[in-house]
Amino acid sequence: MNAHNEWLRFADSNFEIAKNVVKSSEIRYEDLCNQLQQAVEKALKALLVFYGEDPPKTHNLYLLLHEVEKYENIPDSMIDVIFLNDHAVLTRYPGNYTELKQEDFENSLTIAEMCLSWVRGIIKTNNQNKPHNEKPPPFFLCFLMRRNPHSPRSKRKSGKRACLGN
Repeated sequence: MNAHNEWLRFADSNFEIAKNVVKSSEIRYEDLCNQLQQAVEKALKALLVFYGEDPPKTHNLYLLLHEVEKYENIPDSMIDVIFLNDHAVLTRYPGNYTELKQEDFENSLTIAEMCLSWVRGIIKTNNQNKPHNEKPPPFFLCFLMRRNPHSPRSKRKSGKRACLGN
């Protein structure tokens, strides 16, 4: 299984826990919203892994979106993801915050569902355009760069054709 798919499995698990739990007076909306924040965090990290990055060790969705922006245009609808940031840490422990209500949970659920769908759409579209699942092996990249005189990496350095840091 590809590493990005493993991240998506974890994201799906967090999402399904939040979506399908039987709500009782003992289960707090803060805990469910934390699961949704985790789902979004892991989905964004899956996208970074898909693009060959090691995801940063952060819960900050703003920072993760900023990293994803190196590869994808972030649609305006994804800006709402940032509202889930407070669910990462702030609402996990007793403290000074307003208790979350069902409406907060439902909004968070909608945001998380939209983000997971967006990430899956990107991966599906890019997988259809590529015959491989992971980064091509370096020799393949070198071959392509040598054949493409317009590639920025095909410029000569020290009399040698630059290829993956050579």
